Amino acid sequence: MLTKAKSISGLEQTEGKCIMKKEKQNRRRRGRGEGGIYQRGDGRWVGCVSLGCSVEGKRKRRVVYGATKQEVATKLRKLYDAASLPRELARITLESYLTRWLDLVKPTVEFGTYRPYKHHVNNHIVPIIGTLKLVELKRFHVEELYAALTKKAVSAAMQRKIGTTLTIALGAAVDKEMIAFNPASRVRKPKAAKPEIHPLDPDQVAAFLSEAKEDRFYAFYVMAVDTGMRPGELFALRWSDIDFDAGRVTVKRSVAPNEWGQLEAKDVKTQKGRRQIRLSAFTLAALQDHRKKMLAEGHAAAPVFCNTAGHYIHLKDLHRHSFKPILKRAGLADVRLYDLRHTCATLLLLAGENVKVVSERLGHSTTVMTLDVYSHVLEGMQEQAASKMEKILTHRPRKAAHA
Repeated sequence: MLTKAKSISGLEQTEGKCIMKKEKQNRRRRGRGEGGIYQRGDGRWVGCVSLGCSVEGKRKRRVVYGATKQEVATKLRKLYDAASLPRELARITLESYLTRWLDLVKPTVEFGTYRPYKHHVNNHIVPIIGTLKLVELKRFHVEELYAALTKKAVSAAMQRKIGTTLTIALGAAVDKEMIAFNPASRVRKPKAAKPEIHPLDPDQVAAFLSEAKEDRFYAFYVMAVDTGMRPGELFALRWSDIDFDAGRVTVKRSVAPNEWGQLEAKDVKTQKGRRQIRLSAFTLAALQDHRKKMLAEGHAAAPVFCNTAGHYIHLKDLHRHSFKPILKRAGLADVRLYDLRHTCATLLLLAGENVKVVSERLGHSTTVMTLDVYSHVLEGMQEQAASKMEKILTHRPRKAAHA
């Protein structure tokens, strides 16, 4: 019995030594930057990290556990980040960070992009959660922001834009290693209803252009319906952008107000935005007549569509003195100038034009965007497709003639 007991005891010691040896081997196999990570005999992973010494001089040591090596490594990295956080960074509020971020981002984006950034930060984000510490910002706080904006009757569409600004700003903080993750990117933005568009039908287009015939900007409206160009792109056109022989226009620039409210033309933002559009014979004829009038006024070097002084047109002036009066005389609804762009896309899609062709004409980044904006039109097209398929499926083949 004594011999048997000694044998069992020796076996336990041998197993214990094997487990310890295995744990030491696992310790040696840990990757760089992972601290002390090893796998225990029972399969669980363990991580140890030293966080320096306390005020009393005692060594601060933390141990974490996990089911996988990756889980433990993630926990250790968070401990490292928290321990190495500078005191200055820990005191930074969201307001002070966003103020600095606006200063840094201003030279890198167009004024039309920077202006809403600034508005979102100063008028919505900072008044609600600006006093929070940047490093303490959590998903819960972003959810509170949306809740507070809802109470203030801020539309869901605007809340989405505000949330996008916050996400971009905090993404920059992650890139600079000021925070470990972006809490705004992990919160679902409020769902906004799609903005309503009000395209004109063929009869309304005819009525509108008939009333616009004697207007100084008749060719502008014809081109807007034909090409689907944005108002800013039309305002930026130069005569060198129009090839009358080839019957096409090249879109290169767009006009927008700068920081001081002055209009200036800048290159379009995306590669898809820079495009060539084939023009109809009707549009080319209207442009030829318009060119003769501009030459007679002495505006050969001015933009294609300019004011009487030969300068860029302010959108509000065109609305007030030309577009809105034409709509009123034609007895049409009070639509936006931008709806002429929607009119172009809608009429082409209803005529059966390929979505990719329409997307390229509009300068959309992808056909997905076109399909999303004009889904209401495509629903009607689906009905037409179903009707065509009905005819195909119920078609009866002709009987073969007997020899």
